[in-house]
Amino acid sequence: MAFSITDLSPQMQKQVLKILKEEEKEKQALLEAEEEQKKHSKYRSEKITLELPDGTEHTFDSRKEAKRYNELLIRLKAGEISDLRLQVKYVLIPAQYEPDTVGKRGGIKKGKLIERECSYIADFVYTEDGQEVVEDCKGYKRGQAYALFVLKRKMMLDKYGIRVVET
Repeated sequence: MAFSITDLSPQMQKQVLKILKEEEKEKQALLEAEEEQKKHSKYRSEKITLELPDGTEHTFDSRKEAKRYNELLIRLKAGEISDLRLQVKYVLIPAQYEPDTVGKRGGIKKGKLIERECSYIADFVYTEDGQEVVEDCKGYKRGQAYALFVLKRKMMLDKYGIRVVET
């Protein structure tokens, strides 16, 4: 048995149409909010894609990071620095596994993952005056993301003896 809005009284039809219009406005507002979030990152940084000297493309998380890369590239070409690398990963705490066990047929069964590794990914790593320099571009220096960075920066100093330079 099909039901139609015309089966309702005129007053009920108005109420139903009013509710439907409100729901449609809410849906539209949610869609617009989602579109706004897609346009901007949390801190309004804009991703920038540049072509690297080897012909590949790299997307930087912000204009500031892309600008710093260009500065480092000029210094590399001038011979002031060497061995410029991007997005270098340092493992601060390795993944934690349960102990390996021996299976029924004598094979070794790898232990179950308990905790994933904790790592730090540096924006730039290069050599200057024979010393390795690890550099990270930071814009917004408040909030949880920066607090996490500070913690990882301290762990880098403790584990590797490397002071992360903020730009």
